[in-house]
Amino acid sequence: INLQNAFGDASRIREVLYSRICAEYVPTMRTAFARVTINGRYWGLYGMAQQFNTDFLRDAFGSRKGVRWKVLRNSGGVGALRYLGAEPGKYGSYIAKCPAKDEPDARRRLIELCRVLDTTPAGDLATSSLPKLLDIDGALWFLALENVFLDTDGYVRQGYDYRLVEDRHGRF
Repeated sequence: INLQNAFGDASRIREVLYSRICAEYVPTMRTAFARVTINGRYWGLYGMAQQFNTDFLRDAFGSRKGVRWKVLRNSGGVGALRYLGAEPGKYGSYIAKCPAKDEPDARRRLIELCRVLDTTPAGDLATSSLPKLLDIDGALWFLALENVFLDTDGYVRQGYDYRLVEDRHGRF
């Protein structure tokens, strides 16, 4: 369980509300409220969120198999699925959560997704390899939800501090 600090949210309900609405459209970590009491003293109501682990993969995708990517805070939006070249070292903001032996191949697939997104003319994306690499409907829902809720960081505003999943079929 992760207790949310509700930074910048005096209501302390934003994260749980956001997650519950997003869950109607895209795979989302489960959330709930917790009454926190420490040594008999009530500290308040906190949001709590499911861990971004293989239990999440099972709940959201029906299998524990897949690669979870955490995109770290960075400068210049380098985690915004931009193609930075074929060198894996340029993608250090993407942290893969998978067996270590699988990580080089997982990173290669991430780089290929970035390459297709960044170098294919917009008019050709639908007929390119993109539909095999990316759940386009899911990605559009994700972008719409980020815009509606005006997340202060995340993919749209900063190009970081979001999660990405490659499912067991190799689709992001």
